[in-house]
Parts: sequence; C-alpha cells; structure tokens
Amino acid sequence: MFTNLKLIISYALRDLGKQKVRTALGVIGIIISVGLLGIVLFVSDSVSVSFVDYLSTDAGNQDMVVTVRHYNGEPANRSTFFEYKEVIDEIEDATDQIENFIPRMEASGTVNISEGYDTKDLTEFQEDTLVSGINFEEEDDINFGRFLKPDTNEEMKLDELAVNKCAIYTGFSELIKHAKGDTIIIHLEIEHGDQ
Repeated sequence: MFTNLKLIISYALRDLGKQKVRTALGVIGIIISVGLLGIVLFVSDSVSVSFVDYLSTDAGNQDMVVTVRHYNGEPANRSTFFEYKEVIDEIEDATDQIENFIPRMEASGTVNISEGYDTKDLTEFQEDTLVSGINFEEEDDINFGRFLKPDTNEEMKLDELAVNKCAIYTGFSELIKHAKGDTIIIHLEIEHGDQ
C-alpha cells in the first residue's frame, strides 16, 4: 500500500514538473483564491463589528427599551401609557444585571415646513417628526449619552435647557426651515385611549 502511494505521488510530481506553465498558473490561482477569501472574511467581520458599534452608539449604549405595544384581541383604542415606576420595580426584582433606568417619552407627529428662515409663514407641506422627552440632568448624572454641537463637536450642556424649550437636530431644522427662537407647532399623535 505504501509503495502504491509513493508511486502515485512520484507520477503526480513528475507530471507537474513536465507541465510547468500549467502548474504555475494553478498554484497562482489557488493562492489568489485563498487570499481573496481571506480578504472577504476580514472585510465582512469588520463591517459587522462596525455595524454593531454604530447601533450601540446610535442607541446610546442602551440594553433594553420598555414600550407598550398592541397584541391580538386587545381593544384598538387602548392607551399606550404605563406606570413607569411599577415596571422598573418589577424588572429590578427580576434581575440585578441592569445598572440604571432612564425614563424617556417619545411621540410621533408632523411639522409644517416654513416658507423660509426670515418669515413665519408656513407651507402646506409637512415633515414627520419624533419628539423625545429626555431628563438631561438624570442622564448626565450617570454619564449616559451626550449631544454634540454640529460645527465644533463640542459637548452641549442641555441640562440647562429651560422648560417649554427644545433642542432640534440641525439637519431637521434645515429641512423644516425654522430659525432659532421660532415657535414650532407640532401636530402630535398621542394615544390615550379609553381602556
């Protein structure tokens, strides 16, 4: 058996030696294929790691979001409100893996686009918006998230934001053409329901 194997290997090597061009092209092809496979695997790993980092940064490195949603058979006009403290107490009783809990409120709505920065006249065109209620002071206390000034990348201190004032993303401000100090009327869609 061993001699047969030696014979097969010697014929294969002799054949490779006779056809040097074909052998060289075959070896180069295998090297290129393995190299490309390695590059594709490296790039796909890098992209997936970058995407996970992007998602965690975009979400403020949060672990969990507690929301109310509809389920089958539930009344369509039910409220999306829930008692925050009761839910948090229940989660704290179930696990000690979560360090902090941050209350936030979000509501969807629409805003009429202004005719320009130097006029208060509005067009009939509307833009979808998401309004977030954030307790900046509480989030600063636990060093959760931050907002940056668009031109300088300097951190904004939004805990000094007065009541009934809001911070608007600059890209959205340019889209709706409202200037600093303008009153913005937001048509909110909040479901209180009756059940």
